[in-house]
Order: sequence, then C-alpha cells, then structure tokens
Amino acid sequence: MLSLSILGFVRFFVIPYFDESLKMSGFAFTADLSVRLLSTLMVTVAIATFIFWLTPDLLAPPNIQVIEARMIGPLLQEAMTKTHFWFFKGSSGRYLRSKTLPVIAAHARSTNVSKDITALLLDPNNEQLCSDYANYRRGLKSAFVDEPWTALRVKQEAYATILTLVTKQQEEPLLRITVALTNHFSSFRVDLSSPYAIVTREEPTAPGVRCDSGSYFYDSYRDDIQLAIQQSRKIEQPKNIQSLVQLSPKSCRTLLISLGLPPSDLSDEDIDKILLLARNAKNPYG
Repeated sequence: MLSLSILGFVRFFVIPYFDESLKMSGFAFTADLSVRLLSTLMVTVAIATFIFWLTPDLLAPPNIQVIEARMIGPLLQEAMTKTHFWFFKGSSGRYLRSKTLPVIAAHARSTNVSKDITALLLDPNNEQLCSDYANYRRGLKSAFVDEPWTALRVKQEAYATILTLVTKQQEEPLLRITVALTNHFSSFRVDLSSPYAIVTREEPTAPGVRCDSGSYFYDSYRDDIQLAIQQSRKIEQPKNIQSLVQLSPKSCRTLLISLGLPPSDLSDEDIDKILLLARNAKNPYG
C-alpha cells in the first residue's frame, strides 16, 4: 500500500513538476490505468491459454477405493449389466457360474449385444495344485460354513464351472467365452469389467478394492490377467456339445476328455456330483 502511495505521489506531483506536458488529471489517469490493466489482462489470458494447450495432460489421480463386504455383491451385479466384457481370475469360479455368467448371458440376449467372458481357473487335473488350494481353504475362517474343502471338492467345483462355461457357449451365441487353466493360485480374485475391477478375497466378510476404468491400477490388473492367460492352458471347445441338462455321466466324461481334461481319477459318483454342482449352481455368498 505504501509503495502505491509513493508511486502515485511521484506520478501526479514529482514528474509534472519537471515536465508539465505529463500533467494528468484524476479522470485521465483512471482512464489510462484502465486501458493498461485491460491490455495486461488480455495478454495474460492469451499467454495462459497458449501454455495450457502446450502443457501435456497431467496423470489423473488413481481412482481406487476400499469397499465394504456388503457392497461387493451390488457392485458386481451393477457391472454385469453395464459391461461389454468380463475377465475373471480366481480358483474354482463358484460365483462366476452361479451368478455372473447367467446375468451376463441374460443381458446379452435381452439387448442383442455380444459379450466376451474370459475365465482363468485352477487346472483340475493338477492333483498337487488342488490339494494345496484345499489346504489353503481349510485354514480360512469360512472353512466350516459348508462342506469341508478337499482336493476332490476343488476338482469337482472347477470341473462344474468349466462344464457350465463350455455348454453356455453353445446355448448363447452372443457370448464369446474363453476358458484358461492355470497351475498356481492366489488368495485374491479379480472380476474386471468395462466400468471397473473388483478385487476380493475368499472370505465373505472381507472388504474388497474397486479400481475404476481408466485408472493406473485398473490397467495394471487387466495386463496382469492377460499375462496370466498367455501362460495358461486354454480349453479348445468342440463345436457340437450337448446342453448341460442333456449330459449323462458317460457323455460328461467323454466331453471332459475331449476338452483335454481326462477325469481318469474320478468315479461315476464324482461325475454325478460335478453335474449336480453345474446344474444347481448356488451363489456361495448369497
């Protein structure tokens, strides 16, 4: 404020004392000041606009958030009706076959829009893997909620999901289903759709993580799934497959062999259980 006062005193009294031609009334000074301020403002805006267009876009902050366990189901349900594709990376895929697949299939049929579904599951032919995963599941808090986890149960659940996926491909022409089998497992599951990715654990009461499409973490999870699929064994699906309800234990065994999954260590009772799990898929978290 003092500096402005001094400058004003110099402009109105000191300078005109030495050169009367520079003498200026208050109105003339105000008008001159307004013109100069307007010119300065216009130049500043022009420079700022030029710099704005030259400056590359800053990386948007990653949109990632922890979600409560009770919100995981509704978020997955919402994504099923909005997505054009679905990537699943998990173990036996019980929720995938009981909830995700039927909802996406129904939405594809009702909207006449094709959908891509890619499932990365445990290889049921890998005895050691199934045993290790069963041992892991027995150590969780939810281990005693239903049937005990054994290597045989892991196999049956995985086989049931595979059967559901390959038969659904035949029933729903608008679906493009890819099944890949991996020889390792993780404590995390990833459901990645068009709007966002949901990362969860096996515990129904555990929170999850949501990563919105376009964020760094969403792209990272998608890249990770694609890399895992490249390192896994893809199921080659026969062109003519009976529907799930038509499969008999004998034809089911034949189908599994044609898929490259010979169930040589499974009894007829085990095959019956696989068909039962596939036909009566229950939401494990519902």
